[in-house]
Amino acid sequence: MLFMRLLIALCLGCFSCLSQAQEIERSFGISVGNGSIYAHTKDVENTSGSKPTGFQISYNWRKLDSATFQKFSGLPTQSVFINYTNFNNGILGNGIIAAYAIQPNIRFSNKAGLQFQTAAGFAYLSNPYNPIHNPTNSSYSTTISAYLDLGLNMYWQFADQWQLSLGGHYRHLSNAGIKLPNKGVNWTTADISIRYALTPFKPLTQLINRYKQLPYQKFKYWELYAFGAARSISNELLKRYPVYGMGITHNWQTARSHGFTAGLEIYHDGALAEQLLESNQKTSLANAVSVLGGHAFLWGKVAFTQQIGVYLISHGSNFPGWYHRWGLQYQMNKKLALGINLKAHKQVAQFPDLRLIYRLGNSTVSRKQ
Repeated sequence: MLFMRLLIALCLGCFSCLSQAQEIERSFGISVGNGSIYAHTKDVENTSGSKPTGFQISYNWRKLDSATFQKFSGLPTQSVFINYTNFNNGILGNGIIAAYAIQPNIRFSNKAGLQFQTAAGFAYLSNPYNPIHNPTNSSYSTTISAYLDLGLNMYWQFADQWQLSLGGHYRHLSNAGIKLPNKGVNWTTADISIRYALTPFKPLTQLINRYKQLPYQKFKYWELYAFGAARSISNELLKRYPVYGMGITHNWQTARSHGFTAGLEIYHDGALAEQLLESNQKTSLANAVSVLGGHAFLWGKVAFTQQIGVYLISHGSNFPGWYHRWGLQYQMNKKLALGINLKAHKQVAQFPDLRLIYRLGNSTVSRKQ
């Protein structure tokens, strides 16, 4: 399959580039896991009780230079992995996942500690909704979906080049409403994994204590952004309706890799406007204004944001009065950035969007030693 070839090429390309870097700790990992489907709405109760099983291989690296410490406020492990999951449910089928993960560490000692994992990627799913062949699959309707993963692993280095870990993960698959039905797949897993390092794992305590003495600067700035998306309103119709909006955000950095955000946003949901028109309701309810606040992980040119929004002008009874938004953005130069965000009400995704961001100013707040 072309999709699988692209995934393999991506992983091999990452390995080729990273293996040329200096001051880097490299390892390979294998893990197996077993879990349980979380049937979060009545529409997906036909998946309740399913016990997914999974197998995963990963390539892992940890850069040990001072620039990495300055960027991440630590020396996290990063990974690319391919995961095969059998949902053990005829409706859901199985999936192949390719993703990138970052794992900050809390060390108990040089050989043991905890790793918090966040991962994002894409999944190829075998059995999407089909009105004839699979009409009861309300969980997903596209072969390709987005993948998110939050996890916590306890690791132990039992030999110079070997590491064992036990962990738990919350995993999510969704196309974020690009095509319906799309209630998403949510499942938890318990996992056991083993890693083999190409060279002995290095003790980090002394290295990190030295890097902590390095100076860094804090910044604050405003950002203007415009975003767009597309949504469908029916399981059967292929037509999609535009979603577009704009906003302004104030950002202030509080630590090497942490900051906070506050802002104002306005947007129009064309799919909701069409649904309101069909039901003879006010189409003005398709417009919304909200205030947002949240946190950002600042990793050099990349930022990972988490925000809570509260409607000032809302969609009425169509949605709750608040939402949450998750985003990744890449800073192309001093002024322009590109981003992708996912907006959701409680456990249900509303839409993903692409956005262009313009930075206003970049003033230094203080310099820390």
